[in-house]
Amino acid sequence: TRNTIFGFVVLIMLRLSLSACTIAAISPEATVSGKPILWKNRDVGQQAQTVRYFTDGPLSFLAIIYVAQPSRAWAGINDKGFAIINSDSYNLGTWPGDGPDDGQIMKSALSTCATIQDFHALLDSTNIDGRRTAANYGVFDSTGRVVMIEAAPYCYTTFEASDSHTGILVRANFSVSGDPDIRPGYDRYIRARILLESAWLENELDHKFIIQKVSRDLGRLDFDPYPLPFEGEYGGMPYGYLSTANTINRYYTSSVQVLEGNLPYQSPSLCTFWSMLGEAIVAVPVPLWVAADSVPALIDSRTNSPLWNIARELRSIVYSGGGNRTINSFTLSDVLDHFNFVENWIFSCTEVLMEAWETTLPYPSVILNVEQTFAEHIYEKYLEFTPLSTEHASKPPQLISVLRAFPNPFNRKCEIALSVSRESVVNTSIKNLLGETVRQYPPIKLEANSECFIEWDPGHLPTGFYFVQVVSGDNRESIKILYLK
Repeated sequence: TRNTIFGFVVLIMLRLSLSACTIAAISPEATVSGKPILWKNRDVGQQAQTVRYFTDGPLSFLAIIYVAQPSRAWAGINDKGFAIINSDSYNLGTWPGDGPDDGQIMKSALSTCATIQDFHALLDSTNIDGRRTAANYGVFDSTGRVVMIEAAPYCYTTFEASDSHTGILVRANFSVSGDPDIRPGYDRYIRARILLESAWLENELDHKFIIQKVSRDLGRLDFDPYPLPFEGEYGGMPYGYLSTANTINRYYTSSVQVLEGNLPYQSPSLCTFWSMLGEAIVAVPVPLWVAADSVPALIDSRTNSPLWNIARELRSIVYSGGGNRTINSFTLSDVLDHFNFVENWIFSCTEVLMEAWETTLPYPSVILNVEQTFAEHIYEKYLEFTPLSTEHASKPPQLISVLRAFPNPFNRKCEIALSVSRESVVNTSIKNLLGETVRQYPPIKLEANSECFIEWDPGHLPTGFYFVQVVSGDNRESIKILYLK
């Protein structure tokens, strides 16, 4: 009847206003690294997000959650190399009023499933009573198998990524096995396919491409604003402004997850959870690993997520002057340029560290310190761009006025330069991520405003982050350096 159809349309619109994600599951054969990848732009309104480390079940895992809702997971990876993402699907029939929802199913899967077969068994166990939400689940396991499972309330259909000629399976908020006349998010689906398949053809498909080109995309099927800034007018908006109402990066994208699996000869603990907290265009990726046995406080401090909070502040700057669905592409271009160096530095450092960890996996505390180092660099870059930076403007001048190392990163030797604002004796040391001193220099007496240079050769020490620490009286300063063997 007309009332039934109207009610169904209203229900779809209500659900779409709450959750409308874009996802992809990509086979190892399609990627530059030979690793499987899952990607999710999580569009759920601006509710605070965080990544948390869980140990409350048989398996430990990392998952994206709402800060105040640890009972559900919305994407994640566990210590067996099993990873999962999802998007709600609105063309798989009427949703029942009870049964587990998708967040409960994914948390259960991360806690108990080591393989895709295990996840099938979990779905089988909920087929009879039904699932509260219909969803598309992208999944990979440590064998490199990648699937997209379209799960209706009482049945499911599995698509193998390796059966696709590109190895790429994309979904928005409809299922291929569902009603072909109902396809919410179809434009996002096609746009994502175009971007991912173009990268595949050019042999450029990796986590970096997905983060920088796909998750942040502001194009449409009939319009491409790149390169930014957009120097023109489109859709009746002011010069240089762009709408984010129906693009892959949307005005209510709250986080991005890019999950990268292991190679066949690698430990599943080397799977990487690339976490972007906040809207994609203002979020910077932090690599996380289950092997760290924790998550940096800047990402998850239990009651809030500092990185998510400060990304929200930066978002308000990008959207200023155009309404809550329209961005200033000139401001956005400045933001992207501001973060470009630190983002690419994180990519490069992670690549080197992953190669080093293939032979010797470090202690969890070392991995956590690496994550913390990345998170701190990102937070510092946020502070340079947001109004929060004014909180630091009134700090008194430091006695240690100059402390830098160059080159940084370095692969043989680096030179440390330091200076003080008044005559003093300084003590310089090099520490590893455990806080252990690996080199202690003799005290040096410096004249006011004179510069001193110290050379450091790590020699036999392993690749990784180190800290240069300078102490003079009650004054203490340190900088992070990266040694690439």
